[in-house]
Amino acid sequence: MWDSGHPTARVWSRLQSQRISPGPREVFATDLHPGTRVVISGIEKLASDRGHIVLRVSPGGGEYRVVIVDDSSESHRVTKVFGPYQSR
Repeated sequence: MWDSGHPTARVWSRLQSQRISPGPREVFATDLHPGTRVVISGIEKLASDRGHIVLRVSPGGGEYRVVIVDDSSESHRVTKVFGPYQSR
């Protein structure tokens, strides 16, 4: 169920904070409520704001990819792929 209060502006601010976690980041969301786009400044920086989020971990676990699939039909077509990211 959608909730226009998620994420809150305070949560979004913390997710973007270089003081809390320095360096680049990509933040993923599923089915962002249209009202959230109106009230939270900078929310357009989300790497993805709809679809299912699938993590694909390489054999051995050294790296992974984030795969976004279309959740509007049963085809689950891949719409975006991010990475590879190094596992920590």
